[in-house]
Parts: sequence; C-alpha cells; structure tokens
Amino acid sequence: MLHIFDFDGTLADTDAYWNDLADVCLDQMGIAKILHQKEDLYPMSLAQSAAYFEDLYDISAADFRKILREELALRYKNAEPIGKYLSMAKELAEKGEKCCVATAGIAELAREVLKRFGAESYFLFITDADEIGCAKGDEAFLGCEALERVELPASVFSHLTDEL
Repeated sequence: MLHIFDFDGTLADTDAYWNDLADVCLDQMGIAKILHQKEDLYPMSLAQSAAYFEDLYDISAADFRKILREELALRYKNAEPIGKYLSMAKELAEKGEKCCVATAGIAELAREVLKRFGAESYFLFITDADEIGCAKGDEAFLGCEALERVELPASVFSHLTDEL
C-alpha cells in the first residue's frame, strides 16, 4: 500500500500561506487584483495559474513563478508541523509502509520544510502538481504518477489530506 500525504494543511500548518499569495506576487509585479477570484485558482497547478495570470494581466508567467517561489520560500520558513499526520507517517514508515508527499505547491520547498521537521526520511519521494503535469483536482494527482514510481496497481493507495 502507498500512503500519499498532502503537504499544505496536512503535514504542515501552511494553508493560510496561500490565501493572498497570488495577490502579493501580482502586487510585487505592479498589478492590482481586478480580474481574478481566489476560487478560480484553487484547482490549478502553479504552472496553470502562472499561464492564467499571463493571459489575464499580460505578464510573464516565468516572472510570476519566480516571485511566487521566493514569497512561498519566505513563508515556509515559519511553517509549523501538524503532529497528527507527521506521527502517522512516521508510524507507517517504521512499519515498512510506503509513504510519499504529493503537493499542489513546490516539492523542493516542501522537502526543505519536512527536513526541518526531521520528517523527510518518512517519505520515499515528494512530488508536486507541476512535476506530475496536472492540477490538484485531477485524478492523476491522487496517485497515478506516485503509484507508477513504486510499481503498485491504482487500487492500492490511501490519500491523506486535511480535506477528508
């Protein structure tokens, strides 16, 4: 069995970091929020949201992603662990169960936070929506890529998230 953990709001208390992230990034680019709604962004990967803003505001998607990454890295430095799910991951890993992290954010930044928590070793790998090539709401995000990495059938995984 593969246990797929979400990162933001499940392993780390970081959900609130996303509430104004796009607006802060746009503000740093000199763009006032006028055309988009936060709800529009939720199902998108970071690549999709950068392309969305590129079309909507005529800005560089690459510049937006660079600013977003920098801002998120600053915010993640203050991330606190969510003990319930980290304890569960540790227990599963100690039993020899396979665990991974699939985040809608940036895998590299999630890895740094988990390393700071002393929990990186609980997970075989950490991936993100852009690496998988789909958005958080897509079925592929919930396991197909992760299952292929550990060579398990699609029926053999659990998804642990704060949305459950």
